[in-house]
Formats: sequence, C-alpha cells, structure tokens
Amino acid sequence: MSNQKKKLAIIGLGGQSRSELIPALLKLSDKCEIVAICDVNEEFVKLTQEVLPNHKNLVVYKDYKNLFSAVGENGFTLDGVILSVPHFLYSEIVELAIAKNIAVFKEKPFALNLTEANRLSTLALKENTQIYTVTKRQFYPSYAMGLQLLHDGAIGTPYMYSARHFIPHGNLYEGWRSSVQAAGGGAMIDMGYHLLDVIMRYFGDVSQTKLQWTNVGKPNYTYEVEDAASLITWHPVGVQGVFQVAVLSGPKEESIEIRGTKGRMLVTKADVTVFDNNGEEKDHFAFETDSIDAVVEAFEQFLQNDKSIWTQNISHNMKIMRLIDMAYEGRFQ
Repeated sequence: MSNQKKKLAIIGLGGQSRSELIPALLKLSDKCEIVAICDVNEEFVKLTQEVLPNHKNLVVYKDYKNLFSAVGENGFTLDGVILSVPHFLYSEIVELAIAKNIAVFKEKPFALNLTEANRLSTLALKENTQIYTVTKRQFYPSYAMGLQLLHDGAIGTPYMYSARHFIPHGNLYEGWRSSVQAAGGGAMIDMGYHLLDVIMRYFGDVSQTKLQWTNVGKPNYTYEVEDAASLITWHPVGVQGVFQVAVLSGPKEESIEIRGTKGRMLVTKADVTVFDNNGEEKDHFAFETDSIDAVVEAFEQFLQNDKSIWTQNISHNMKIMRLIDMAYEGRFQ
C-alpha cells in the first residue's frame, strides 16, 4: 500500500464490524476510505450504509467472489480488505485477496486449525502480501503495563499464573459456531484467543499442555464444541499456568494473576495491582480501556503495510495456533 489514502472493502457487516471496525476506520478517515462493502444480509448492509458518510458512493456486494472479480475492472481498485466473517470463510477469502495482491486485516482466529494456518502463512510470505490478525489486548494499557512490570522485575521471577475469562452470553451452542468443521473449536479458539495472545506475549512458547473441556452449559441443545475449558500449560522459561474459559457462565470476568519470587500481580482490562508476598498492596494502576481505540492502533499498523510488522504478526499468531493445536491434540481435525 502506498502513502496515498488507502481504499478498503469490508467483508462481513455483523455486530463486530458495525460496533468496532467501522468506527475505528472512521477515526482514520485521513488515511483510508471505505469504498465497498459486502454481506448477504440486506439489513446489515442497510445499517452499515447509514453510518458511513459516503454511503451513496459505496459499491455493495452480496458475494465476496464478485467483489474480487471486479477488482481491476472499470478503474475499481482495492488496497486492503477488512474481514469479520464466520471462521470457515476466512481461508477462501484470504486466498482470493492474496491472488489480487490485496492486504488482509482480519478478526481472530488466524485460521480454523494449524494445517490451514500453515498454508495461509506460507502463501502470504511467498506472495509478499500482508495478513494482519487483530488481537486487541496488546493495545490495552493495562495489559501493556503488566508486560512492562514483568520486564522490570516488579514481582521478581514469575513462576505461575492463573488466567480467567468468563461471559454469560456466548452463542457457541447454535449456528455455525456450534460446529467443529465451521468454527475450528469452541471457547478456547474463539473467546480464549484473547488471553492466549496475552499469555504468549508474557511468557513465550508453550512446550506442554493439558486441556479438559465440557459442552453441557446449554442442556437443551446439542453442539460439538466446548463451552467451558481448563488449559494447563508449561512454558520453557520456567512458568506454569492455568487458563479457564467459559462462555455460558457469568458474571463477566477477564483477568490474569501472576505469582513471582517477590510478589504477585493481578491484571484486568481496567487495572493492574501489585502485591508483595504477604498479600500487601504495593502499587495500583487504573486505566480507561476503549476497544475502538485499540482497533485504531491495530489499523494504524496495518495501513503502514510494513513487512517487519505484518510478518511478526503472522509469526505471533502462528504461535497461538500451535498452542491451540497442542491443546486440542488433533481431536478436532
């Protein structure tokens, strides 16, 4: 992508696109413009048109294949596509974009499984075309502060963590999310991806895992994927951890507690608290977290099309995919 205003298309106009992706792009209107949108849902198209200032000039597609076929015809060009679609659609859309040398910004997960992830990462590198998977937690001030405090030795040498992510309203029990073939898995690869991203940034690669999971949260439904899971990990740096995730159990909670030789640290989306080994509070840092601002930061990286940035993004997401593959032990492939 050049230094001129980037021309973008959005494929998938559901809640994530309308609540975060589009508002974030509008904050960057000096750097990019949305020239096309695509969704089979006419109501989603109408709602999207209403919030875009140039909606009368938008090109609207129902089929993403027609969108890519139109690129290069009658002066229609694209620098990037923004994807927020069911997991099983990502691979084909990414491949169509790369075939046209169009950069891709997408929601997590990077892929359905490790096999697909290997194929897409190899293709992106071979064709020198960007794939950028957004993981917002890296841009949340609290998680960034937690990482800095770890590096500064605020709790000494870390050796154990406990991460928790619970929401009461997950919808993994119906629709495409309930199918292994369509979703790649359940709570761990979907909502769990957020804190797996944090865990990998904090402690690096994982060499051993053990996953226990259930799918009984909605007794009147039959679904293949896990709605609750506990993952035990071992990191070669000398850290053990437990990560619990559940999508049908409130109240809403997201945190990671880390124990070290000199104390303990609790990180949430809103704050970071440091304790000594006796449990006395030493420091507390409070933050305002805005998910749209986090997406803005991700888009700013994407719009640079800096190969050192997007290859690092691919590398990091491949590590997450390898961890998920280890956890699932091939049971979903």
